[in-house]
Amino acid sequence: MLSVVYGANCATQREQLWEDLRLINLAHGQIPWAILGYFNIARYMDEKLGGNKLTFKQLTSFNTLIDDLSLSEIRSSANYWSWHNNVGDRRILVRLARVLCNDIWLTKLPESSYEAMSI
Repeated sequence: MLSVVYGANCATQREQLWEDLRLINLAHGQIPWAILGYFNIARYMDEKLGGNKLTFKQLTSFNTLIDDLSLSEIRSSANYWSWHNNVGDRRILVRLARVLCNDIWLTKLPESSYEAMSI
């Protein structure tokens, strides 16, 4: 199963997506599942360069979802940064897109990887 997502820019609206993914996992968690898309939140503080620093609080909800659903990231040969503000010397780069999968996916497709187009 493949789910394609786009996370809202607003953290409270993203919470609804996280709840929807939890419900999908409850209903279909016993089959191979990958979730790809633009989650609109980073996982780690070092996934952002420039601008205001990320905080642990900002990252917690997304990382909790990943832990709760036992998801892993699929390898990528893509450009690490998936968003930038395109503002010359005040440029901000962030990793907001990724592909996640459950353990069943990795068991059946252990060589999975993806390549995204550059920003």
